[in-house]
Amino acid sequence: MRRTRSDDDAVGKTIAEVARAVAEHLDLDPLLNAALDQITVALRANTAWIYLGDEARRSLRLVAYRNLSPDLARQIVEISFDEPLLACRAAASRMLEAIEDLAALPAPDRSLAGISGARGAAAVPLLAGGRIVGVLGYTTPEPRRFTPARRRLVCAIADILAMGMAQARARESGHWLEARLKATCRASLAAESECPRLRRILDAARTGITFTDAETGRVTTNAKAAEMLCQREDSRSGSVQFGAKLCHPDGHPLAHEEIPCHRAIYRNTVSDEELLIVQPDGRQIPVLAGAAPVHGFEGEMAGAVVVFQDVSALREQERLREEWISLITHDMRSPLTVIKGYAQLLIRAGRLPGVSEERSPAVQKALRSILGSAERLTRMVFDLLDASRIEARRLALAPEPVDLPSLVRTVVERAAEVTGGHPVSVEIEGDFSPLAADSGRLEQVLVNLLSNAAKYGYPGTEIRVEVARRGSDARVSVVNQGPGISADDLPQLFTRFYRTRRAQTTRATGIGLGLYISKGLVEAHGGHLWAESTPGETTAFRFTLPVTAPPSTG
Repeated sequence: MRRTRSDDDAVGKTIAEVARAVAEHLDLDPLLNAALDQITVALRANTAWIYLGDEARRSLRLVAYRNLSPDLARQIVEISFDEPLLACRAAASRMLEAIEDLAALPAPDRSLAGISGARGAAAVPLLAGGRIVGVLGYTTPEPRRFTPARRRLVCAIADILAMGMAQARARESGHWLEARLKATCRASLAAESECPRLRRILDAARTGITFTDAETGRVTTNAKAAEMLCQREDSRSGSVQFGAKLCHPDGHPLAHEEIPCHRAIYRNTVSDEELLIVQPDGRQIPVLAGAAPVHGFEGEMAGAVVVFQDVSALREQERLREEWISLITHDMRSPLTVIKGYAQLLIRAGRLPGVSEERSPAVQKALRSILGSAERLTRMVFDLLDASRIEARRLALAPEPVDLPSLVRTVVERAAEVTGGHPVSVEIEGDFSPLAADSGRLEQVLVNLLSNAAKYGYPGTEIRVEVARRGSDARVSVVNQGPGISADDLPQLFTRFYRTRRAQTTRATGIGLGLYISKGLVEAHGGHLWAESTPGETTAFRFTLPVTAPPSTG
C-alpha cells in the first residue's frame, strides 16, 4: 500500500503534538500526563500507560496511566523484567512488542486481561543514552496491524518521550543534589559550632565513651575512657594506643572478635556485659560495657559506640555483703550443731525423766520436729555459704577420678528419702571413662535436681535420670512429669533467690538458692546447666561435664 502526502502530514502532526506536550513541561509528572493525553489521541488507544524502569533491579514501576481500572493498576504497579507480560518483554528485548489481536492469544496476559474492549496492544521501551528509562504501552479497541510505518511512528513517539523523561529526571536529580548539598553545608556548619560543646559534654561524663570508625578503625574517646584505658599517643606515628587490656571477669583477656566494638560492627549486635579493665600497673577496674552499632545516612555501617561504666563501688559493696553473709552463716553453724546434737541425744534416750508415759510420744514428736527444723536451717546456712563463695568466685573444688554412671546410681539410691513416692529409673547410654570432678559437689547437684523433680512432679510419676556421651562432654538429664515451668519463669530460673510463681503459690519449701548453686557448681567444673519444659507434660534439667579436661579448682 502506497503512502500519501496526507499520511506523511498526519504522522508529522502526531509527532509534533507529542513533542510539544513533552517540551512544555519540565517536571516529570506533568510531562507524563500531558504526553499520555496526546498519545491516546494520536494512536487511537482506549488505554495507555507508562512505566519507569530500573535496570539495576530489573523492574518496572507504573507511574501514569489512562483508562485502567484502579484494581488492575494496583496489580501491575511493580513488575519484573522476567515476568511474561507485554511491557516486561519490551523491556527485556529493547524492541517494540505488539499483539495484533488479543483474542488469538493462547494464554492470557494478566496486565491486559482486565481491560474491557481491548483487542490490539503494543509496548515499546523508552531508551535514552542506551539505558531503559521506562516502557510505554497502550491498547486499541480493534485488532491492529503493526505495519512498518506504524512501528516507526510508535518508536518515534517513544524516542521523544524517553528524551523528555530523561531530561526531567536529570533535572529532578540535580534539584535533589543541590538541596542535599545545601543541607549538608548547613549541617556541617552546625556541627562545627556544636563540636566543642559536645566534646565538653562528653568529657564531663563520668562514664567512659569510645567510638570506633568502621572504615579506618580509628578510636575516639572522651576523657574518662582515655583515663580508664590508659590512652597515649605514639610520638612517632601520632597514632592512638591503649595500655590497658579488656578481660573477662575472671581475668582472661578478650579475644579480638570478643571485643565489644568488634562485635557491634561486624555482627551488627548490641551487647551489655560485665568486663574487667586491667591497667599496666596491675590495677583492675570492673566495668559494665554496653556496645551498639552506628549507621550512616544511607544505612551503611559507620562504626560502634561503647560505654564503660565503672562498677568498682558496687562490687565493693557486694563483696562486703557476701563477706558479712559468710561470717554470719559460719557463726550460725556452731549453735545449730549443738541443737541438732542434743535433739538427737534426747530422741535416742526415749522416755525422758519427769515426762509421763502419756506425754512421751508428743515430746518425742516435738524433738523430731526440732531436729528436722535444725537440719533444714543447717542446709540453708550451707546454701548461703555456697552462694556467697560462688558470687565471690572463691568456690573451691576437690577433683578426683569419678565413674559418672556409678556415681549417679549411688546418688539415686541415697536420695530415696528425697524422691519418696516417685519411682526413679537410671538410663546409661554409651561408655564412660573416669572424668576429673568433685564427687561431693556433683552429688549436691544431683540431689538438688532430684529433689526439685519430686517436689514439682505429679504424685507417683516416674523420675528419669539419663546419662549419655555427647561429643567431648557427658550429659546428665533429670526428667519429671508435671505442670512444668512457664516461659516467663525459665529465663530467671537460675537467679539467686528466685522462686517460680508455682513455688510461691504452693508454699514449697526453699529460699531459691538450689538451682543458682547447682549452676555455679556445674560451671566450676567447666560444664553448662539448663532447663527445658513443656507445660503440662515434662520438665528436664540437663547439665554437661567435660570428659577430657580436669575442672577448675578455684
